[in-house]
Amino acid sequence: MSANSHPEEKMKLQEKQVRKALAEDIEPLIDISDVQKHNGNDIQQFRTTRALAALSFAGHGKVDIGDAVSAITDGSGDNGIDLIGYSLSQRTLYLIQSKAKHGVSPTEIM
Repeated sequence: MSANSHPEEKMKLQEKQVRKALAEDIEPLIDISDVQKHNGNDIQQFRTTRALAALSFAGHGKVDIGDAVSAITDGSGDNGIDLIGYSLSQRTLYLIQSKAKHGVSPTEIM
């Protein structure tokens, strides 16, 4: 069986791996105190979305994950932007919007 024979299965496996890495390595660092009024599923979605934004910035911007988490701006009135960060090494400003809800792969970053 070739790697290309079941692309949907491969994507599901990749999504599972990304979600596991987010849950274990980044989500514990995410501040969600501003969304405590929401229910458990919504809180988890906020946490995962923010972790995905931080992971994207850390990877692309070549910054420490702690610095990436500190750049999270998600909240009411942010016009959909989840993270604003500047990478000195890349000399680039990052404006990141991410979504990590069920049915949408967390590898789909806008």
